[in-house]
Amino acid sequence: VSCPVERQAEAQGGDSPEGRGTLEAGVARVPDAILVDRVGVLADLYGLATVAYVGGGFHDAGLHSVLEPAAFGVPMLVGPKGRDSIHIARLLVGGAARVVTDVEVLARVVVEWLDAPEKKEAHGRCAMDYIENHRGSAERTANLITRIVLQETTRGTLSERET
Repeated sequence: VSCPVERQAEAQGGDSPEGRGTLEAGVARVPDAILVDRVGVLADLYGLATVAYVGGGFHDAGLHSVLEPAAFGVPMLVGPKGRDSIHIARLLVGGAARVVTDVEVLARVVVEWLDAPEKKEAHGRCAMDYIENHRGSAERTANLITRIVLQETTRGTLSERET
């Protein structure tokens, strides 16, 4: 995947390959920031992240997945409307994420975390702890549903069409 970083490209001579930050195999230089406008690559990029801003928190359309950066132990920032997600609400309480109200606050927190790596790492550990504490949730949910369906089938409260 090659991800251009427009401002960096402009500063380094336009849109030439030499002016772009890339994440291609064999390239030792990684850009300071990656802006993604493609579907399907974001989850993998969190593995490279130091800090993540998770989009969707400044409008009503919904927050993007906060579990993906959390799985990599990446501390995250979200906009103020992102609090409706159960996962972000728990990550906020657990110290893995922070709400930012505008670009100035976002920049201030990113600089704070980059200037004090121990703070960033502590938030990242909280994110990873959240994931670790919820491993196996899908299996537990599937087992619960199976037990309920079996109970209701035994009682005869479910028709054949419902099972």
